[in-house]
Amino acid sequence: MTVNSAAFSGAGSAAGTFNDPAASVGLASGIVLSSGDVHDVIGPNEFENTGQDLGQLGDAALDTLSGQITQDAASLTVNFTPTNPQLAINYVFASEECTEFVGSQFNDVFAFFVNGVNCALTPGTVNPIAVNTVNPGSKGLFYVPNEPATYDTEFDGFTVVLTCRAAVNPGVPNTLRLAIADASDGILDSAVFLQANGVSSNPIGPLQPITPNRLLDTRLQVANSAPLGFSSQSIVPGGTSISVKVTGGDVPDTALAVALNVTAVDGAGSGFLTIFPDGATQPGTSSVNFPASAASPNSVVAKIGAGGRIRIFANVSVDVVVDVFGWFGPGGNARLFTIVPDRVLDTREVGTPVGWGQTIDVLIAGTTRVPVGATAAILNVNATEAVGPGFLTVFPSDRLKPVVSSVNYVGGVPRPNSVIAPLGADGKIKIFASEQTHVIVDVMGWLGNAGQSEYVDVPSTRLLDTRLPNDTGPKLAAGGTIHLQVVGAEVPPNARSVVLNVTATDPDAPGFLTVYPGNAPRPFTSNLNYLTGETIPNAVIVGLGPTGAVDIFTLRATHVVVDVVGYFA
Repeated sequence: MTVNSAAFSGAGSAAGTFNDPAASVGLASGIVLSSGDVHDVIGPNEFENTGQDLGQLGDAALDTLSGQITQDAASLTVNFTPTNPQLAINYVFASEECTEFVGSQFNDVFAFFVNGVNCALTPGTVNPIAVNTVNPGSKGLFYVPNEPATYDTEFDGFTVVLTCRAAVNPGVPNTLRLAIADASDGILDSAVFLQANGVSSNPIGPLQPITPNRLLDTRLQVANSAPLGFSSQSIVPGGTSISVKVTGGDVPDTALAVALNVTAVDGAGSGFLTIFPDGATQPGTSSVNFPASAASPNSVVAKIGAGGRIRIFANVSVDVVVDVFGWFGPGGNARLFTIVPDRVLDTREVGTPVGWGQTIDVLIAGTTRVPVGATAAILNVNATEAVGPGFLTVFPSDRLKPVVSSVNYVGGVPRPNSVIAPLGADGKIKIFASEQTHVIVDVMGWLGNAGQSEYVDVPSTRLLDTRLPNDTGPKLAAGGTIHLQVVGAEVPPNARSVVLNVTATDPDAPGFLTVYPGNAPRPFTSNLNYLTGETIPNAVIVGLGPTGAVDIFTLRATHVVVDVVGYFA
């Protein structure tokens, strides 16, 4: 994207830049516009009624959005030429009007007008972002209170980081106008924070959840046949790759990527699978690691290649099972909102496992951190203390159980897997167990029309391998945490969340890894459970910290390998 020109209108004290490594409002640096003096945004929140009447005129377009006469307007107009047909802008709205004047005429408001149309909308609605539309009583999941002074800003409350999206005309000049104003009077100011490098026109796409279905099971195949409608393919010989058709049926030809569960079964030895677009160069990363003679699943977000196909490489001979849970691209309707990981089920707490052949319901949407209306969720599902080998199937509560597996397990061994789970109309999932086991479910995020981020694929890239150089590197120590910078060469600053493949290898003792936003408090959840000496991966979709990093905690000493395959922005 090229910026052709920019012009500011308003009082000189109403605009400025900010740099806050602690990211008090969720953004570390950028531009701030205020309906008062920008110096008043600095915290802590020590005064009850902060603001200045600057004696400036209002903004007619904001009058319409607020329903009130506005004053002290500040606006920034940018003429730009995008390279792609969609614009995304990360921002935070903050106000001193909260919460005393919620529901009143003092409805301070702001807008991003892209080619004349406001794209700064209250999540899941067509309403503008204003004091009366995002507050503890309205869209409270997107509101952060600052009374008492928890965060280093004078404002009484602010939104989480939100993203405005708009269709633009690539290759020609377009116009963006950012405007904010007081409503009904000129005091108790509001401000909008715009993330540095937080404006982009990347070719990104939302998710479309589908009823899970099986695309491939090489155990049921013989050459030149395709029973049950699966792709025709026998066992994958070591050192070779196979091509798998993923478009067709519920996945349209316009899809750019697919959400898969890929399981390696009965490998001739320990090995790995690498999944990549058909027609592309095979990357030097792994998607699924497996031991000999076992079933090892992993969740994979895979970019689609030539002919609607992906390729699966195996370094040793192995059977492969591929299930699809959704697709990304034009026409998808679910955007991601990552949350502080939240445990919604642990059958060990009530002492009753999920029995052989039993199906249970689990409420996801309508809980503390997932709103009603969410259509899918990012889950970490863990089978533990199983009495024997089996599998879990996670599926929407209002659908018949599909012929897929979400987690494969063996007796007495904890086995997690990341699952992008479509939800039923009642906000629930069902979990079927083929053999008795306890089940743990952690929610990492949700998807829906109120979500904020869309998927962007990047070349699969290794970010961390503690074994280097030459298997002589030190393990991550027991009880230790590594701070891993993710934003960099492949992941841009506007990324909100990242898709990682995280592998623990050669642990000293049984334990777990927890992956979470950089510099955030560590949640009481796990992403990956490991046993002594094994190599085990799991896909992780996790929010990024304010500096674009994640933290990885290990209970026991282990080597850790991290590959990035995409991000949400």
